Amino acid sequence: MSKHRGDISVTTPIIYSICVAGTPETDLFDYVRGMTMTANTGAGEPPVTILRGQSADQSALVGLLSTLANFHVPIICMECRGTPATETDEQT
Repeated sequence: MSKHRGDISVTTPIIYSICVAGTPETDLFDYVRGMTMTANTGAGEPPVTILRGQSADQSALVGLLSTLANFHVPIICMECRGTPATETDEQT
């Protein structure tokens, strides 16, 4: 069951954290402007990369997810962090 947030709509800018498997190619940086990419590698763990930043609206998010698919980057999880004014402080 999902919880409705009245401050979010399909046209609202939203901040997302997207966790992907591996360390994407540097060419991907050109396509994820405005997002930070942080590689996390643990001892004995496969590497993951966290993309974090604002998407202008849900159409832009779909474009970003499509770009990740075109680069063959497996998405592990995605989290809505809130609007720029209400971003949550929880860690992914």
